[in-house]
Amino acid sequence: MSSSSPRPLRVAVIGLGPIGNLHARLYQEDDLAELVGVCDLLPDRASAATERFGVPAFPDVPTMLSALSPDVCSVATGGYEYSSDHYEPTIQALEAGCHVLCEKPICNELQPA
Repeated sequence: MSSSSPRPLRVAVIGLGPIGNLHARLYQEDDLAELVGVCDLLPDRASAATERFGVPAFPDVPTMLSALSPDVCSVATGGYEYSSDHYEPTIQALEAGCHVLCEKPICNELQPA
């Protein structure tokens, strides 16, 4: 039996509001995870997260996924009230081969869900 620890999961966080920042902080504190990057459409949130967590920030999901190839993505983008939802970044991450933890709701309309 091997006594080595499993490789930490490479995790990226999409959406850097209060919930996304909480996800990022908790991943950074967990020995089973390695926070490798963050993404937000708002440049001030992205740069603040880079400073806070010491990882690269990206302005869009496809660029981040291509650059980092994370194992897991947390999707914590703003909800309908912020003209956003979780559907598009979740699908982008899944199509890139990531496992996804998605905040609710998955989307703002029934048809895509």
